[in-house]
Amino acid sequence: MPVCIRRTSAVLCLLLLATAGAGVPVAPAWGGAGQAVGRADTPGVGRAGTPAVGRAGTPAAPAGAVGGKAAGPAHVDAPGLARRSGRRPAIVPGEVLVRFAPHAALSQRSRALRAAGALDGAAVQPAQPTPAGVRLVRVRAGREAAVARRLTADPAVVYGEPNHLRRAFAATGEDVGWGVAQVRAHRLWARDGVTGAGVRVAVVDSGVDPHQPQLRGRVVAGFDVYGGGGRDDCGHGTAVAGVVAARNSASGALGVAPGAVIVPVKVLRGDGSGGCVGSDAAIAEGIEWAAGAGRADVINLSLGGPELSRTLTRAVADATAAGVLVVAASGNSGDRFPNYPASSPGVIAVGGLMRAAGRPVWWPQASYGSVDVAAAARRVPVLQVTYPGAGVVGQPCARPGDGSQRCVDGTSFAAPHVAGLAALLREQHPELGGSTAAARTGRVRRLRQWLLGTADGVWPAGRGRRVTRRTGHGQPDAMAAAAASVDPSARLTTWQGKRRVLSPSAALLAVPDTVALTAAVTDGTGRPLAGRTVAFAASGAGRASPRSATTGSAGRARVTLRSPDAGRTATVTTAAVGSRVAVEAYVLQRDDNVRGARPPRSGSTGRLDGADDFDDVARFALRRGETLRASLLGVAGGEFVAMVVFGPAATDVTDFKQVPLTEDTEDAEFDPERLVHTAGRDGARYLDVFGIGTYRLRWSINSPGALGGAAATPDTITPNGDGRRDTTRVVWKVRRRGATTLRITDPAGKTVRSRSYRTGPPGARSFRWGGRDGDGRVVRAGTYRARISWRDGRGRVARTATRITVRR
Repeated sequence: MPVCIRRTSAVLCLLLLATAGAGVPVAPAWGGAGQAVGRADTPGVGRAGTPAVGRAGTPAAPAGAVGGKAAGPAHVDAPGLARRSGRRPAIVPGEVLVRFAPHAALSQRSRALRAAGALDGAAVQPAQPTPAGVRLVRVRAGREAAVARRLTADPAVVYGEPNHLRRAFAATGEDVGWGVAQVRAHRLWARDGVTGAGVRVAVVDSGVDPHQPQLRGRVVAGFDVYGGGGRDDCGHGTAVAGVVAARNSASGALGVAPGAVIVPVKVLRGDGSGGCVGSDAAIAEGIEWAAGAGRADVINLSLGGPELSRTLTRAVADATAAGVLVVAASGNSGDRFPNYPASSPGVIAVGGLMRAAGRPVWWPQASYGSVDVAAAARRVPVLQVTYPGAGVVGQPCARPGDGSQRCVDGTSFAAPHVAGLAALLREQHPELGGSTAAARTGRVRRLRQWLLGTADGVWPAGRGRRVTRRTGHGQPDAMAAAAASVDPSARLTTWQGKRRVLSPSAALLAVPDTVALTAAVTDGTGRPLAGRTVAFAASGAGRASPRSATTGSAGRARVTLRSPDAGRTATVTTAAVGSRVAVEAYVLQRDDNVRGARPPRSGSTGRLDGADDFDDVARFALRRGETLRASLLGVAGGEFVAMVVFGPAATDVTDFKQVPLTEDTEDAEFDPERLVHTAGRDGARYLDVFGIGTYRLRWSINSPGALGGAAATPDTITPNGDGRRDTTRVVWKVRRRGATTLRITDPAGKTVRSRSYRTGPPGARSFRWGGRDGDGRVVRAGTYRARISWRDGRGRVARTATRITVRR
C-alpha cells in the first residue's frame, strides 16, 4: 500500500504536540503528535505529506539558515488536540530502502531491481550514510510504495520499504522537575550518591548543544549522519538531553541522572517550518553508530512514526544484542495505534503522564499502542540551546519566581526520564559490564526487569497491580528499582507481548484472534526463577490457555490469550511466587483477516482511521474473464484511502510477502481511488481498502460470460409501413440467471425505447422494434444501437450491443 501506511515499513513521522502555557493547544514546535499522517496544517508538510527535502534522504535546511540553523520553532494556534486526519505518509521522494537476501547473487539482485522498476536497475550509494546491509534505490517519485512491494515479494530480497521520514515526539507546554521528583531520582542521589556518573546515554535526536551550562563538560564527541558538526538546529535534542542529565539549575538538578555522559547523535534536522525530521535510513545509521564500539550504554529515541520499518527494527535489535538498552517515546497521537521504533521488539516504550489532583494520571495526548511504562510528559522543564539567535523552545513554566524556565509537553520528554533511571541503575551495578553474549543480553534483561517490575502508582487504587494499555506497567520508581535490584528475596513479574505490543494491534484482525504473552518472573536482582508454577486467569472478553505453566530456565511462562470479539478489552492475571499482575489486551476492530469477508453493497460508506480501523477487506468470487471495477468517492482533501487486490491464496492481507494481483493504484498512473482487475482464473479476490479517512465504495463485476452476443435481424430497417423491412428482431442469450434491460439509443446516445425483463432462468430473449420511440413516433434516419445490460443482484453486470440502421 502505499506501504507507507502500515504493512512493513510504512511511513513514519509522528510528531510531538505542542501545548502552550495554561493548556492552550498550539501547533507543535517540532510537529504535532501524529501529524505526519495528520492535519492539513502540519508545519512543513505539503499536500503529499512530505517535508521539503534536500540531498538524498535528508530534509532540506531551512531557507536562510546559517550552518543548518533553523530560525526557531513556529507556533500556530490550532483548535483542540492535533489528531490524525488521514494525510499520506511522509517519505523521501524517489527513495526506497532494500535489504537483499544473503544468498542472492549480483545478477539476481540486478534482476529484482529491474523487475521492480528501480531507475537504471541498480542500487546507489546515497550521499548520506546508510545502515549496514541496506541499500538505497532510486525510483520515480510517487512509485516508492509500489517498488517496495514488488521488491519485498522477490525471493532475492528480504524486504523493501520507502525511506520514511520521522519526527521528534515533542509538543510545547509546571513545575520545574516534577517528573524527576515523581520517579524519586533525587532521593536516590541523596541516599546512595548515585547520579549516573560515567554512564553513557546516547541521545539520538537533533544534536545536543555542548555549550549548554548545565551539560558542559559531559557532552562527548558524537556523530552527525549528515556530515556536519552536529549542531542542534531544532533545540529538541538539547531539551531531551537536559531531562536525562542537566544539573546546577537555579532550582536544583533538573535531569534524572545529573552525572551521566551525553553522547549526541544527530539524525533529525530542522525542516524550515519549525519541524524536526529525519529519514529511517538516517535514524537507523545513528542507532548503529551509538551501539557500536561501546559508545553508549543507553540509547534514547524521542522520535517515531506510525509505520513499521524493518530497517529501524533491525537497528534496534542489533543495539539490544550489543547490550545497549533502547528507550523510545510512544508518541503523542492520543490513540492506540502503535508507533515505531517504540513498538519494535526489545525497546522500552514510554507513554506519557500528567498531574491531576496531585497524582500522576495518563496524559490524554500520549499514544498507547505499545507502552511498557509511563513518565512525565506534561509541562516538563527543558534546557535551551545557547547558539546566538536560536529559537526558544517551549512556554514559560508556571513555577513562581522562575520566569526564565521553559516547559514543554510530549512523550519525547517522558522517554529520557526512563533513560536517566536506567543510567542510575547502570552506575549502581558495575557488575553488569561484560562483552560476552550472555553478559550483553543479561544486562538489558535485568535493567528492563528492574524498571518494569517495580513500576507503580498509575492504575486506580484498589485494583491491584495491573499492566494497562495506556500506561503499561506504570510509573518507574528509582528507589524501588534500586532497592529490589540488591534484594534476592524480592519477586518481580513483568509482561511481554510476542509482538512487543501489549495490545495485539500488529495482528490487525477483526475476527477472534490470539496473542501470545509471556510472564517473566525473577528475584529482585533479576535472576530468573525457574521451575515455578504460574497460574493464569482471564476475564473480560478473553480466555487464557493454559490455566497454569511452569517457568523455564529464563524464568518465563507463556500463555495464549484468545479474544472472542474484536473491539473489546480482555485481561489475563498471573499469580506467581506471591505476586499477582494483570495485563490488558485489546483486539482492534479491523478487517484485515480475509476469512469471512463479504462484499459490501455498492456505494457503501466506510471510515478508516488510525485508532480503530485501518483496513476494510471485501471478498469477491470472480470467474475467469470477469473484471472487478471499484472506485472510492468522497475522500476529503488531506485524507488518503487506496485499494489493492489480493488473489485466491490470500489468508491475511497484512502479510506483506503476498503479491497483490493489481497495483494500478501505485503504478505510473497513480490513482489510489480507482481500480480495475480482470481475473485470469476462477477464484476469490480480496479487495483491501486501506488508509485514513472516509469514503464511499462503488463497485461492480463485469461478467461478459453472462450474456451471449446480441444480433438484429434485419440490421437495416425502413419503417415506412409498406410491409417490407419495417421491423427488426433483436435477439440475445442470457446464460446466467438475472434481470436484463434493453435500451435503444439514437446516434446522440439518447434512449428512444426501453424495456426491462425480470430475473429469470437462462435462455433466449428477443424484442421486435418497428423504428418508433416510446410515444409511437417514427424515429429519424441514422445508426441506432440496441444495448442490453444484465445484473444478478450481487454486483455482477454484463453488457452487449448491436447496431440497427434506420432509413427513411
